[in-house]
Amino acid sequence: MESALSNEVSVTLPTTTPVVGLIPQQQMRVVSVDSQDVVGGYYAATNAIDGTRPPSGHTEWYQRTAPLPHTLVLDLGGQYQVDGFRYLPRQDGTSNGTIADYQFSVSPDGTTWALPWRPAHSLPTPARNGALHRQNRALCTSGCLVRDERRPWTSASELNVFGTIRTPPSVTLSAAPASIAAGLPATLTWAATNATACSATWTTATATAGSQSVKPTATTTYTLTCTGAGGTASASTVVTVTPKPSVTLSAAPTSIAAGLPATLTWAATNATACSATWTTATATAGSQSVKPTATTTYTLTCTGAGGTASASTVVPVTPKPSVTLSAAPASIAAGLPATLTWATTNATACSATWTTATATAGSQSVKPTATTTYTLTCTGAGGTASASTVVTVTPKPSVTLSAAPASIAAGLPATLTWPPLMRRLFRHVDHGHRHGGVAERQAHGHHHLYADLHRRGRHRLREYYCLD
Repeated sequence: MESALSNEVSVTLPTTTPVVGLIPQQQMRVVSVDSQDVVGGYYAATNAIDGTRPPSGHTEWYQRTAPLPHTLVLDLGGQYQVDGFRYLPRQDGTSNGTIADYQFSVSPDGTTWALPWRPAHSLPTPARNGALHRQNRALCTSGCLVRDERRPWTSASELNVFGTIRTPPSVTLSAAPASIAAGLPATLTWAATNATACSATWTTATATAGSQSVKPTATTTYTLTCTGAGGTASASTVVTVTPKPSVTLSAAPTSIAAGLPATLTWAATNATACSATWTTATATAGSQSVKPTATTTYTLTCTGAGGTASASTVVPVTPKPSVTLSAAPASIAAGLPATLTWATTNATACSATWTTATATAGSQSVKPTATTTYTLTCTGAGGTASASTVVTVTPKPSVTLSAAPASIAAGLPATLTWPPLMRRLFRHVDHGHRHGGVAERQAHGHHHLYADLHRRGRHRLREYYCLD
């Protein structure tokens, strides 16, 4: 419509929705202008939104004339649904710079602009009513753009924009729990107001309120964007993934003989404490000496905010060799043979002074002249072991027997003397014809000595002794 003021033009949206009001000029600011003259007079673009009729904003004219089209970008100071605009030409008695043709565009961010709208006809002077097409109703967040494409310069006493304030969406997004161990779930919950739809890469839901379970393997930032009549809003939340502990456990040396020590060394990351049955230490790094008697698996468990982890190592214990050595027979007479027999386990070689054999099992004939202890030593990965056996040599008997006197007349006595090893077995009356004396004979497998004690005619009395 045309107002009582000179050439004031209002362009509004032809709809049943009433125009709420003008956007306050006090909150608006000039973002950019392609040309303004501040040399031939103070015609800065800001004059068009200062609330006073003169002075006007005017493009350059004093020293140079800037070519068409001219552009003015305004920041409306808030989010609005733009319903129309009002243009007041300069009020100082001249019509220079009065806009004939124009385009009007809106942008939510000052970067992406809607397609420019322009009226189907030029505005005459005085201007008639203009109409802003419904399909070009848009939110004007960062600026509005107006162009004059007819005359070489442009002026404006005042420029007002009609708008309906729209409350932008607000969004909340939270995670519970906010910190998890790797592989565990967290629930994202969101709610939005003044929004009609929401979207995110981590959910297919578009509702303005809801929840979604996620299971990140690393710390992740989740973002949700919601849109509504008032624009777009986003919210983000971080799910911190505490890494699971990692543990290393090793043994040195990696293999030992029974009874020897090995050192276990461990180190853990992302852990606060460690424990094991074979140490009282709880530190996340350390070492411990162990002395297993058999092959043993050692396990260490460490815990941290990210969970629990374990590591194991095996200390192989190579068993010590075992040796058996025997003699058959175990007792012999001097000069007779005995056989030594041996066998081993966990041995690789054997040695002894009484054989050249090195095998871990075998036999050897020996013929000791006196009681002898035989020893065999065998070695293997687990160490050294020895075994011994004794071959007892029974000496041949030796006897001494003496008579005093050594010669007597018949019927006279003589005394026989012998060592304590001789014992009398029996007496025997022999009807032989031998004279008195001492002789030896074999009886019942034993060596016996006999002595003629005296003779009575053809009869002899003999006493028999056993040589022990």
